[in-house]
Amino acid sequence: MPGQAAEAVADSLKLIRALLTLVHVLHADETTTRIGSGRRWLHVACTERLTLLGLGAAFA
Repeated sequence: MPGQAAEAVADSLKLIRALLTLVHVLHADETTTRIGSGRRWLHVACTERLTLLGLGAAFA
């Protein structure tokens, strides 16, 4: 199911990434989050109208 979901939003994510590269002001942040027993980086890039979230590699 996650593969189907990723495929369904792939074009939208490409568009959001492209639009984020065109803005004059962009907020970017990374923070840690716990998923199950592991920790991962949560990456955020956003404007007042667009938000892109992504998970980085797991770490101990």
